Amino acid sequence: MTETIPTACSGHRVLLTGAAGFLGKVVLEELIRRQDEFPVASIHLLIRPRTGRKAATAQDRFDNEIVASECCAQLPPGWSDNIQVISGDLVQDQLGLDESTWHDLTNQVTHIINCAASVEFNDPLPVAAEANVTSSLNLLGFAQACANLQSMVHVSTAYVAPCPGPDIAINEDPVKLGFDAAQTYKDILAGEADTDQLLASTKLPNTYTFTKALAEALMVERKGDVPLTIVRPSIISATWKHPFPGWIDSHAAFAGFVALCGAGYLRAMVAKGETSLDIVPCDAVVDRILASSFWPGASDGDSAQQDRPLIQHAVTGLDLASGAELCANVVVNYFRRFPVGRLAGLRYVGPDAFPFRVRHFQFHTLPTAVAGAWSSLTGNSRGKRAAARLQSRLTFLNEGFQYFTYNTFRFATMAPLDLVGFDPKHYLETVSRGVRRHLLGKDEHEVALTGTDAVKRTSDLYWAFTQPNGNVAERICAYTLSKGLPKCVDQVTFDRLSFESALDDVDPDGLVAIVPTHRSYMDFVLCSYLFFSQPDLNIALPQIAAAREFAHIPVLGQIFTSANAFFVDRGQGQPDPELSAKIQALATRRQTLEFFIEGTRSRSRQFLAPKRGLLRALAASGIETTILPIALSYDHVPEESAFLRELLGNPKPDMQLLPLLRWTSSLLRNQVELGRIHIACGQPQALDTNTDISQLSHNIMGQLQAQTVTTTHHLESFLAKNPIDGVDVAWLGQEIINRGGRVVDSPLEIRHGLDPVVERGMRYHWIHWFYPEARALYPNHPAIDSHIAENAYFDATRASVEAPQDPRMIALLRTVFDPICQDYARVASVLAASEEYPVIRSAKEVVSAHPDAFLPEVEGVLKDLMAREILTQHSDGSRLVLTGETPDLHDYRAACLAHESEPLTQTA
Repeated sequence: MTETIPTACSGHRVLLTGAAGFLGKVVLEELIRRQDEFPVASIHLLIRPRTGRKAATAQDRFDNEIVASECCAQLPPGWSDNIQVISGDLVQDQLGLDESTWHDLTNQVTHIINCAASVEFNDPLPVAAEANVTSSLNLLGFAQACANLQSMVHVSTAYVAPCPGPDIAINEDPVKLGFDAAQTYKDILAGEADTDQLLASTKLPNTYTFTKALAEALMVERKGDVPLTIVRPSIISATWKHPFPGWIDSHAAFAGFVALCGAGYLRAMVAKGETSLDIVPCDAVVDRILASSFWPGASDGDSAQQDRPLIQHAVTGLDLASGAELCANVVVNYFRRFPVGRLAGLRYVGPDAFPFRVRHFQFHTLPTAVAGAWSSLTGNSRGKRAAARLQSRLTFLNEGFQYFTYNTFRFATMAPLDLVGFDPKHYLETVSRGVRRHLLGKDEHEVALTGTDAVKRTSDLYWAFTQPNGNVAERICAYTLSKGLPKCVDQVTFDRLSFESALDDVDPDGLVAIVPTHRSYMDFVLCSYLFFSQPDLNIALPQIAAAREFAHIPVLGQIFTSANAFFVDRGQGQPDPELSAKIQALATRRQTLEFFIEGTRSRSRQFLAPKRGLLRALAASGIETTILPIALSYDHVPEESAFLRELLGNPKPDMQLLPLLRWTSSLLRNQVELGRIHIACGQPQALDTNTDISQLSHNIMGQLQAQTVTTTHHLESFLAKNPIDGVDVAWLGQEIINRGGRVVDSPLEIRHGLDPVVERGMRYHWIHWFYPEARALYPNHPAIDSHIAENAYFDATRASVEAPQDPRMIALLRTVFDPICQDYARVASVLAASEEYPVIRSAKEVVSAHPDAFLPEVEGVLKDLMAREILTQHSDGSRLVLTGETPDLHDYRAACLAHESEPLTQTA
């Protein structure tokens, strides 16, 4: 898309206006990012200080609105070193500059890019004229005073020419107003102009397009020797490629329609479906601006100006324009997949006639009036103002944009934009994605199933019994969950992008097996609830493999069976003919399956070694299967207190109905707080008769580990128990993101008296992202190497890195990994004390005697010692016994504590 811009000369000094605006930010970002195309010695930003309640200096605006913008986030460190922020005001004499600054700039500036403007359609004419005409003429006066000026680019709009009809081309010609522009300008400033008469005479729709046309006319008339180029963009919207697809920070123009429609507020729109809208990416417009600024031979004086086009369109053109009907369909379809609280949907698209007015009243006027009246009755002044603003925006969108949604413009240009590969439908989805992310503040990877951002339903019961798939039991379960989940969780979200990406590679007629992480009994129902509530994912409600114990629980066993559960005997360690036959029958019918590769629930959140029986049974069926690994991440799990007792060495309790009834009672009394739950899908894995089952199971676990997210609650809990100098949640979260992880926000507050064992389990959501640094900090360390070998499934965690130098990172690693080393050393000490512990029956036995030890690490060290043949299983299988001399254990313990020669940097 980037146009080739020849370099005119070295050391360009650019004055840019409007840098705090949407277009201006992208101009600035590209000027810096594309320095190899043209050398810019310095960039001067003329920024107007803000006054009033939100007063801010020019420098403050630069720091807070430009440097902090995501638009500039990918620029290299120190990019702002050559930026000079100038406090000024385009509507004032000499741009509001003092004599010294004026003198310095007029002697330095070689290029001027004017992106400043007011894009309000219906500003009073004198206000619009000051913003768009006075400012432009004042900047032109500055340009005439510049001693070394090579180029001035003024950004106008393609709509300065009235629409002549879809079959008549609009050329790159100067505007023809039909009256004396200078006199009209004076009349406007004096308050003596008739706005309606001027708009009628020019056939322009609003004061914005009129004042832009007036500014063009006066600038061309007064430009003199200034090397002026006027760039006329059409409807500017989100970026196509740079700085990244979909960036936008302005609700103006098309983005306003997308935001209101996507949020479910706009239900009726005035438009002709066949109208073509020339929606152009912001970065394509910037390419044109920069190409015009650094025109070939721009430093050659008058001869260059003779070849320089005075006016250039920056438009997509009719061939790549977006039809109004296409715009509506793409936006609605996108926001139905990625809703933001209300279900998007247009009930009317057509002319401004009686049917529109009925629906406008029904869907816009009446709801906002009711909301405003209720806010008044309840004393909610903010709600009342919000309702009034919403009604005003909905009305304006249909009135102010009618000119553009009724008329098709055929813009002609001598130099079409480089839009190779541009697809209007794909770009409209990019715009929708950008609006959702940057204007509505919603992450595309987080679509709400329940919670504040979930689609509001009038009746959960009606919803449950009108979904397209599910038997009666599944519908009752879905209804129960729709009522119960909001009582115990702040939000349940799923990563729709990950599911859509995975499903692109799935044969819709093939066999699919769902393989989730297993952290809670709630896992059984959450996947089914997701597929039930999102039928467009085209994943059939699965047949779920459950442990045989479930079948014997009164009532629940019958419910599980009705909800498509089938029962398996775990831990047999040999082929089960009955299970194989069941899998064969289900696979033959292409029935979606669901099973837990970890077997049992992970009490500690550790990723458990995979069980391969069901994978082998599927392979033996001879039917090619696609495995979808699905990671479920919890702030807290419902069984946390029971798991804690087991982690402290107590035996696993029998599966009974009574504990569930007690938990349900607490739920109904609003005494259960689980916080945030998030569901994500990993890359699909293929399974057939030739698949290496061992490698496949490892790959599945790797995808589950990679897709498990961290919540801010996990990080806050960690830092509350382990404060580290210079480390906060934001820093730690960013370090996880930098390594490829995801961090989702959770409003859940840290529980009073949170047990350290529970907090250590939460680390399994993110600890693996730091395994490469741990290896570098603890080279050839038996405890760290054993821990990583036991817990690293995701391939990226085995990458090699250099030892960290940042004191914060070193302190973090020591805080996380020193306790692992200490657990390994503790177990070695226990075993070495042979008179006290001549044998050991289980890891829980150690933890019962040493509650500070973390059960997963105790299990890990026992496996490691057996691998080293220091321990072995007794012949009767009841206990572990020493095979070597205790000096081996002393050496092992010393190696595990070798890291303690260096102090741990940590706040007490």
